[in-house]
Amino acid sequence: RKAGVGEMARAVGSWIRVSGFAGAKAVLNGFYEVATGTDANDIVVAKGTGTAVGDHTAGDSVSIVQLSRVTNGTSDESYVFEEQVADIASEFEAFTHMVANTLALRSQRGQGGGGSRVVIDVGFVGGSSTKETATTGDGSPTAKTTNRPYTAAGGEGAFFCFENDTKFKVVEIGLNITNGREANKNLGDLPPESAGSGKFRSTVNWRAYAKALHQSFETAARAGTRRDLAYVFTDAEGNCDIFHAPQVVYEAPEKPVPGKEQRRFFAAKGMVEKETTLGFAMQWCRYNAP
Repeated sequence: RKAGVGEMARAVGSWIRVSGFAGAKAVLNGFYEVATGTDANDIVVAKGTGTAVGDHTAGDSVSIVQLSRVTNGTSDESYVFEEQVADIASEFEAFTHMVANTLALRSQRGQGGGGSRVVIDVGFVGGSSTKETATTGDGSPTAKTTNRPYTAAGGEGAFFCFENDTKFKVVEIGLNITNGREANKNLGDLPPESAGSGKFRSTVNWRAYAKALHQSFETAARAGTRRDLAYVFTDAEGNCDIFHAPQVVYEAPEKPVPGKEQRRFFAAKGMVEKETTLGFAMQWCRYNAP
């Protein structure tokens, strides 16, 4: 629990960054999920990358910042993408009415030169594309970021996986989101009107050494008990991305019997459902280090 937060927005289920604790209390610094806000100056956290046990007063040196986030919802937002062929003069193509349709996240041990890089693919569906001889934008595109990919190799960052607020080790993770949207096409070569509405659907999967998991998870999964799952990625620069599904219903986990002198793994996959109290099924939280 953190005191001295003032009037900071602290929605239950959102994530915050705590920094500034020193000495023996430096272990309290990290990223945490907000469990409750007991009054104007208190925050109770559920889980996080730091070690927040007991009550702690946050003095003037301590900073508490709420992470930006997006969740699934019903607001329809579209974008215009533009492609420029740099080595051909006056060659542009604009893609209009583009709406986010799919997201796939994956990471497994051994990727990226011995590390475990995180790969995120985002798919869009839209209305039409138009060839142009000049930019249709404002002429000042945002430069790409220079941050390196998230990886746990060489002390550059860390991955955390939380299952029902318990931090545990995994060797592979996955997340898939689809909105099931399709372009509303017309007869002939006329461009589509727009992208039709779809239905949000999300699945998760992870794999770990069998010995690293608690029997309670397998019991809950076989009983269809809803569980909380969060993937947390950080890097050496202080950036952080969090994918959080507060309500997952798992299928019966798989524990294939290995061959001689082979490791035994525990594989889990489940469907993400809407958590009615929080009002969403999935949230993506981000902190960009200054």
